[in-house]
Amino acid sequence: MSTATLTLQEIQHLQPLQLIPSDRQQKALNMAEQIRVKAGSTIFKKRDTISTSCFLLQGTVELRHSFSDRHPLESGNEQANMPLEQLVNAGSSVRAITDCVLIRFNNEHLDELQVTAMSGSYGVVNLDEAGSYLGETMIDDDFQEDWTLQLLESPLARRLKPDSLRNLMSLLDRIEVKKHDVIIQQGSRADYFYILINGEAELTTDLNGPFKGKTIELVEGQHFGEEALVADTLRNGTIHMLSNGIVGRLTREQFMDVFTASLMPVAAPAFSTELLSQKQGQCTQLDIRFKQEILGEQDQHFLNIPISRLRSSLSQLDKNTIYLVTADGGCRSELATCILRQHGFSAYLQVTAEEQRTA
Repeated sequence: MSTATLTLQEIQHLQPLQLIPSDRQQKALNMAEQIRVKAGSTIFKKRDTISTSCFLLQGTVELRHSFSDRHPLESGNEQANMPLEQLVNAGSSVRAITDCVLIRFNNEHLDELQVTAMSGSYGVVNLDEAGSYLGETMIDDDFQEDWTLQLLESPLARRLKPDSLRNLMSLLDRIEVKKHDVIIQQGSRADYFYILINGEAELTTDLNGPFKGKTIELVEGQHFGEEALVADTLRNGTIHMLSNGIVGRLTREQFMDVFTASLMPVAAPAFSTELLSQKQGQCTQLDIRFKQEILGEQDQHFLNIPISRLRSSLSQLDKNTIYLVTADGGCRSELATCILRQHGFSAYLQVTAEEQRTA
C-alpha cells in the first residue's frame, strides 16, 4: 500500500466504521492520520488512559506484553480489524517488526460521529518526524474503555449488519442509574432489553433457573434481559447496580426491529422445502414444545427438545446441521432460534404459508 490517500473501501472493515452511518464515514477518514513507521520503532506503550484507536494497514507489528510474552500481528489478520490499543494490556507496548502503515482515529471524534456529522482534515505523519505520537497516546485522563467493543464481540451483536448496528445506537434510550438501583427484579414482567454502558452491576440468578442461583458480575458492554423479552416470560433473576452508571434500553418492539433479522430469521415454506431436500442430516426440524403438547401430532422426523432443556442440550447438537425451529411454540420458538444462533448454530424459524401471510 502506498502513502496515497486512502479510500473508504480500504478501511470499511475496521470496527469503528461499522458504527458510523455511511454518509459520515468519509468524515471519519478525513479526521484520521495515516502514519508510516520504520521497522524497529516503538509505536506506543499503552497506559490506562488512551484517547486514540490505531489500526495496522500494512506490515507486521509485535504485541509485547513482557519480555517472554510477545506475539506478531500481520496486516490482513482478523485481529487487525481491532484497535491496537485494545490488543495489549496496560504497560504493554507495540513495536514495528517491518516498515508499517497505520491509521489513527481520535476516539472522541468517532463517538461524536455516531450522533452528529463533523468535519476535519486528513494528513500523513512520519513517526520519525513526529515524535509526539507516543506522548499523545499516553495522556487524556478522561478516557474510558469503549463499551461498544464488548457489545460487538458478543454473540448477540456479532451477526448484526451495519444498518442494524446504527439502528441500535439511534434507538437506545440511555438512563442514568445510581448505586444499589434495581434494574431488573426477579418475577417481574419483561419490558426492556438492557446494555450496561457505564458502571458495574450484579446479576443474582434464580435457584431454579438455567444458572442455578449463580451470581454474575456485569461489566460495561454486557447486555441482559433479551430472553425473557423474546419469550414474553417473567424475569428469572435480579440485577442491581454496584456503582453509579448508565444503562441503555430498548422496548420489545425496538429489540425485535433491530435483532430479528440476525437472531430470528424466518424460513418461508419454499426455503424450508429446499433445505429439507438436502442430504439427510444436513437439515433437521426442531420442535421445542413439551411432550404433552405434541402427543399424537409430532412427525417422526422431528427432533423434540423442550425449550427448558435446550441450553443444556446444545453440546449434543451438530453445528454442521441447519435447524428449522417449528413456529408451533410461539414466543418459545423465537427464543429457541435466538439461543441457537447466539451459540453459533445455523437456525431459522420455520413458518407455514398462512403464518407468513399474517406476519
